[in-house]
Amino acid sequence: VEGVPVWSGDSQRIACVVEGTTIKAWEVATGRQLVEIKGQIGLNCLRFSPDGKRIFSGRGFDQTIRVWDAS
Repeated sequence: VEGVPVWSGDSQRIACVVEGTTIKAWEVATGRQLVEIKGQIGLNCLRFSPDGKRIFSGRGFDQTIRVWDAS
């Protein structure tokens, strides 16, 4: 997952994991950073909700999924 971009369903937003502990998301049209979520360890899954308003992150070692505001 690290460094691999994940696109929202409408291709208006993009997100990726940085340094294995941080989620960053940007608005594609402007390049504006939407969110930076720090402190997540062991991320191995990242997806946008169908409407692009939320980001789901998963960690395999404790089998948790978290939901974040992507705006």
